[in-house]
Amino acid sequence: MSDVAGTGMEVDARAGARENLTLTLQTMHFKTENVDVKSNISPHGGVRIGTNIASSDNGLKLREGTTSAEVEGGLEEELLGEDQGECGGGMVGKKMRSDDERRYIDVIASLETRNGELLSDNTSMQDEINLMKARLRETIGDAAVDKAIQEPLANSPSNPQSIDDEHDPHTQTREVVNRVNATDVDDADYAAAEEGRVGVAMTDSEYDKKEHAKLTDIIKNRTQFYSWEEEKAIRAGYELFEKCKDKCKDKKNFEELKSPDEKVKMVMMQVDGHSAGLATTVVDASAEVCAAYEFSSIYSKEWYRTKEELGVTEFETKRQNDHSLFYMSTRDIGVHGFAPRTARFKVIWKKEDGGRIIINASDTDDLKDKYPLRKGNVLVSGNSVWVFEPLAAVGGVPRTVVTLSANVDAGGILHNPFVDKMTDATHKAMTGYLSVVSTMRKKFDNSGGVFKSDDELDQEELNKIADDIKNVPQLYRTDEERTVLRGKEFYKKCNENKHFDFISLPDKRITAKMVHNDGDSLVTGVVSTVVDANVEECTAYKFYCDSRASRKRMKKRGEISRTIKAINPHALFYLSRINIGVRGFNHREFRQKLIWRRDSDGKCFIFVTDTEILNDEYPREPGDVVASAYTVWTFESLDPIGDVPQTAATMTSRIDVKGAVPSSIMNRLAKNFGGDAMAELRNYFDKSRKIEEADVAIRLKIAREAEKLVAKPNEATTESLKLLFDIYQESSQADKGGIGWGKSTAYLRTGFGEAAAFFWNVERLSAIDSNKNVEKFVEERNKEGFEMQVRITEEKESKLGFVVTKAQHEFFSKMRMFKADENTIIITTSPIKGKATTTETTVVKICKGGYKKTKVELATKIELRGEVSKVATKRCVKKRLGLTIDAEYYFDNLIESGEANEEDGKAFGKQLMLKLKEKGLPGSKQEVVKAFIQANRALRELVEERKFIEGLLCAVIWNRLRRSKGKEGIAGCMEEEEGREIGSRLAMTMATTLTAKHAVDEWSKQFSIVVNIMEEHVWLRPMLETIARELMVKSLWGMKARVIAGAVTSLLDFATDVYVTYSFLGVAGKEGYFQASLASLNVSMGLQLIFVWGQNKDIGWRKVLRESIPVLIGFKPALDAYRVATGVEQEKGQRLTPMTEMTAMKVTEVFAEGIPGVIIQLMAIATSVEDVGVSSWLSVAVSAFTVGFASASISYDWDTDPEKRQAVPGFYGFVPAAAMKRALLFASMLVISTGILIIRCMSIVLLGLIGRRWAFGFIGADLGLYLIVKVLRGDFWYWAPTGGFEEIFVSALSRILTKTVTDFTSLVFLRHPQELGGLGWLLSLAFTMVYLPVAIEIYEWKNGMESIADNLAWKVVWFVIPTVLVSFAVFFCIIEKKFLGTFFSLQTGKKFAQDLFKKGVGDAAKAAILKKTRHYWVGIEDDIKLWVRENWGKWEKERPEWLTEAKKAEIPIEWIPTCKGRNRETVRRASLRRGSVLKTMAGKLNKVTPELSISITDPGYESSSSDD
Repeated sequence: MSDVAGTGMEVDARAGARENLTLTLQTMHFKTENVDVKSNISPHGGVRIGTNIASSDNGLKLREGTTSAEVEGGLEEELLGEDQGECGGGMVGKKMRSDDERRYIDVIASLETRNGELLSDNTSMQDEINLMKARLRETIGDAAVDKAIQEPLANSPSNPQSIDDEHDPHTQTREVVNRVNATDVDDADYAAAEEGRVGVAMTDSEYDKKEHAKLTDIIKNRTQFYSWEEEKAIRAGYELFEKCKDKCKDKKNFEELKSPDEKVKMVMMQVDGHSAGLATTVVDASAEVCAAYEFSSIYSKEWYRTKEELGVTEFETKRQNDHSLFYMSTRDIGVHGFAPRTARFKVIWKKEDGGRIIINASDTDDLKDKYPLRKGNVLVSGNSVWVFEPLAAVGGVPRTVVTLSANVDAGGILHNPFVDKMTDATHKAMTGYLSVVSTMRKKFDNSGGVFKSDDELDQEELNKIADDIKNVPQLYRTDEERTVLRGKEFYKKCNENKHFDFISLPDKRITAKMVHNDGDSLVTGVVSTVVDANVEECTAYKFYCDSRASRKRMKKRGEISRTIKAINPHALFYLSRINIGVRGFNHREFRQKLIWRRDSDGKCFIFVTDTEILNDEYPREPGDVVASAYTVWTFESLDPIGDVPQTAATMTSRIDVKGAVPSSIMNRLAKNFGGDAMAELRNYFDKSRKIEEADVAIRLKIAREAEKLVAKPNEATTESLKLLFDIYQESSQADKGGIGWGKSTAYLRTGFGEAAAFFWNVERLSAIDSNKNVEKFVEERNKEGFEMQVRITEEKESKLGFVVTKAQHEFFSKMRMFKADENTIIITTSPIKGKATTTETTVVKICKGGYKKTKVELATKIELRGEVSKVATKRCVKKRLGLTIDAEYYFDNLIESGEANEEDGKAFGKQLMLKLKEKGLPGSKQEVVKAFIQANRALRELVEERKFIEGLLCAVIWNRLRRSKGKEGIAGCMEEEEGREIGSRLAMTMATTLTAKHAVDEWSKQFSIVVNIMEEHVWLRPMLETIARELMVKSLWGMKARVIAGAVTSLLDFATDVYVTYSFLGVAGKEGYFQASLASLNVSMGLQLIFVWGQNKDIGWRKVLRESIPVLIGFKPALDAYRVATGVEQEKGQRLTPMTEMTAMKVTEVFAEGIPGVIIQLMAIATSVEDVGVSSWLSVAVSAFTVGFASASISYDWDTDPEKRQAVPGFYGFVPAAAMKRALLFASMLVISTGILIIRCMSIVLLGLIGRRWAFGFIGADLGLYLIVKVLRGDFWYWAPTGGFEEIFVSALSRILTKTVTDFTSLVFLRHPQELGGLGWLLSLAFTMVYLPVAIEIYEWKNGMESIADNLAWKVVWFVIPTVLVSFAVFFCIIEKKFLGTFFSLQTGKKFAQDLFKKGVGDAAKAAILKKTRHYWVGIEDDIKLWVRENWGKWEKERPEWLTEAKKAEIPIEWIPTCKGRNRETVRRASLRRGSVLKTMAGKLNKVTPELSISITDPGYESSSSDD
């Protein structure tokens, strides 16, 4: 630190910046006075300047003997210093001369330019520059300062338009400075990586290594500028370090803590009235490397992955500059019943002269506004100090004494010494906190002082152990030899036992079974798999119990603590404390000894036995139960696949957790223990990609050989071929005597030859087959042709009554492959007579279908003989037929991301959901998803490109409305956490949409990155839609809630209507209401039955009768909603799509039952002379709510339909994407429709009470005026092209129906220009609310006295109308604002359709005009005719999908340009039966799926299967 003469200011002037500042100053031309420089070095390494600077006309002059360090230090201190208005050179209180002004201005400009080049964001430096500017402005004025400063800045290196760089002194200086600051690490690489410009994505380990190297270079070479507050914090931290060291001089002042690392000393003491701790060790690395590791670890990706293992639930960092950052965290202190602790710190590092480095973390209030203390949390205060002091290198390896001192106040009641002593919380927390010193020591232990990732360090240790196992002979003591012999006997006994039960595990590559040995009171588990590594590597992995990766997984596995103590190279002690995960049960302690052994035949073993040797040294924790476990790991070498070694790994284990633990919990623990341990081993060495490459090479070789096939079927193969014709139905069947047969068909996404090679390669088929209790072996192979003998062994279970028998069957068969023709290959399997009593006959027919499209038919017949149940036989048949499904999955998983299409995406989604159904472990969805991603090539490639997709997919599968981070586990990286956040939003979107397609479409629109990926990878959207569809069916909320709500309201409305109708029966004066209610119910049911008949009559009367039953019981709306939600397709012969059918049925129910029912019931209440019962009010409420719910559902479902939004984006889409807004919007539409119904019905009731003429006159006048306006505007004709007088009737009826429904419900969908129109819909809503007060006035005028009806009407005015207005305001505030115009539109249906034809892009868009009434053609008929004539020839040749037979029939014959075409079309149309009105209004029988882009839209035009 340096002190400027006369100012008392201290400024850092360390060596790293001295040369830089000198070189910078050399480029400036100062006119200064003579200077007298003398310096001294401060204890902190700074240069102290004690004299003034003078100037001369010839530039800078130095006293003879002055060093460059003195010059740069003196100039820096003088130029940057602040002297309360005084300046050097005897200018106290005087105005600065122009030369001095120029000098200061140049310095400020240069420092600003240099400050931009420095990586450090030095706040104090900028503050001093600002102070200098302020002083100059006071002396020479604002304008002069701004002008003077801009001149040098204009030519600075930061200005791209500067003068020639060759002569620019700033450029020369920059080049020199860059050379001075050059390091072994290229900063450009960091910047490129951070900006995503590096070609190859870095792994988390690579990223952390680069960050560490970058910070190490900064600490070594770059000067840092510290503010006064930062200096103060560093000094305070060092004082804490000194105090702790002083306390350690006397044993009375500290308490030694039990360190998990014998090379790390930990103590605890009291400092300034608070608990403090100190941990110290020696690390094999330089001080800079150690300091960089600790500082960068705070924001490293490794820390982000492991933070939850340490109990951290919330974590944020914010870099301030190179030497400081802000840090906020919340963690569980590990003591049950105590609140989480939140800490807010600022962390600063500083390197001092002599090489000592200090890192200080102290409290800060700068984060309290951004990160306020959460309710229930306790704020922790304290100070942590790391001190790194270099030692002399040993053997070329740098060494550093690392000391961590911490003074912590845990807050809360732990601040009370008595509570602290009772809970021992501070001791536990301090021990855990200080253990990070041990982590650092182990990080650099035997690393040569080089920073290596945990994975690299683990791999080095693993390789060392594996090398010892393979090459170093071991001497075993007598007791160890006895352990080995006993373990081998145990392994042999368990694996030869035939009494076992298979256990299902998530990873189908791992088999597990429970074995019960005679004489044992406990069940033994046997878990097996094949690992892609050699036996030594597998043995080393399981013996290396203390790996860094294993410690990171401790919390996940329920392991609270562990202690490992080496005995010799082949044995160690392993002590662990386990939380079995069941509330109310004590922790279990396992005290075990591990021994590995390699036999002369290459087979390796690990024997795990109980031990009591360490009981005295490590006593049992109070309350814990000591459990017992006996395990034998066996590793046996197999034939490699390509160059990938293979090892058969088997874990045989018997566990006794002691105590009264239920068998269900024991089974779950056994699954977790065995399955997880084996999966961890297999996944670590997984080389599936290399094996895939080897498999592909083998298949291609077989496929090339198969091309030369000329063999013809012999008698045996002919017998097999008969199966294809005898078994014509795709199913599995069984008969008595163990006889079964079946057939299956699959379509594979691979080539013709590769499909044949897949079924022929029996050796690899066993590995791919999902049935792990079936093994296949090649006994003999005919080298000259495709013929071989195969042995199949199958373990099966049969149940006859209460008797369960288990047996193993063997099938000896001969396989042959031959070509039937150029496009067909046959593979037959026929039994070899005399070799076995069980026989199998199978035929596989493989047919070429195109590029990577192959059809496979498999038929099989088995004879198991003996007393085998039908169920067991059928199960065996299903296993064989399942091979086609395995083939489908296998080849689907090999599809590249760029090759996959939409159908592949659907298949991926189905596969994943099936995998989740098969999972055997509770809470293992994440593991299943990650395993599926690794198995599926397209997904794997996508995740490698976009890491967040993995987290997204996991969150989608979890399907939680609110995230539960405690259940989710640890995100592997920040990108995965981002994906989880995005994916978790889909659940809420599904809750507010009716179909999976709607949900995925709306959810994706909230995240542009998801939309971009879906556009790039077309298979991703169908995959997510398939997953969402399955989830929506299972979830109790969302679609299922909508269906249940619809069913309940419909049934309740139907029941209340029937009850009210019955209540009117036989009551004097109520006969009219009874008749009206009964007529309303009958008309509604009759119209719905007619509709069902028209919709399904072409399918058959059985279908009509079956669909009529839901109508008769009032369940039809719920059934329609379920069909739409589950994606049921339109059946052949049906007139309308499920979506249109649902809408039509709802409108019919509203028109014929809902509206009349409310009017009748309100009329009955208004005229009642007795007190109105609850049932009457309830019936009205249910009826009104049902109508409102139906109305809101129609508008909501049609607007959120993705197909409609794509076809007509200018009309559909007012519902926002955000789930909460959607819920509010739906609620507002429900309230509006319900309220409008009550208001309108109350108006009719009042007028009806005056007289029928008033009511009918009002309705007639309203409808008449509406029809007159429609006629005058030329908008009377409805869009349906029925033709003739029928079109007049349909148009009039449709207009009346539309107007009536809109007046009573304000159905938002009916604002369409082809219906009521936007302004017409808005006026209808407004007039409805105005009509009621007018009706009240007329009623009071006519009646002249107060009545029940009058009072009821005024209540509606004062309560219902304001509620509707508020809901209306909410509605308009929430909708997408770009659709506001559709609510005020004056556009007619004709104009809308014509605009669509004129401005629509593509023939499919223009073709929408063909299904409109001919009245819409008036004015553009010549244009339509010209369009048809120009394109008819092209359509005939290309046959576009949108040009269906029904669409062709709409084109006038005379428009067809050729005589031949007209004649052919005339004959074709003559053979077609004219469709009904219902069919015409449906628009089409055949689907139309146009590929279009519409600039202006038509709600009458729908893509795919949409209708008007």
